[in-house]
Amino acid sequence: RRDVAETQKSFNLLGAYPDIDRGIFGLTVDPQNPYRVFFFERWTATMTGSIKIGPLTLPPSNKRIETPIHVTSITWNPDGKVVYESISPPVDRFEGNTKGAGAV
Repeated sequence: RRDVAETQKSFNLLGAYPDIDRGIFGLTVDPQNPYRVFFFERWTATMTGSIKIGPLTLPPSNKRIETPIHVTSITWNPDGKVVYESISPPVDRFEGNTKGAGAV
């Protein structure tokens, strides 16, 4: 989890999209693993800040994005520590306004 946070911090995701809403819904516990949950996400946000991708810095576009729905899972250990998190590719690439892209 710390790796993900560090990576996101380096390209300023929350600075570029300060109004980001992950649109989480459909939370369910895995019936075969009580330490794992699944949920859907449909991100919406407006790019009002710059974003850094490697050596490239993209200026604000002021465009609103709506990603297709994707599934996220989080797995904890019995001590409550997150040990694994995964994000699926888009479930329905025809949804949203990103032409099927799940990343902003």
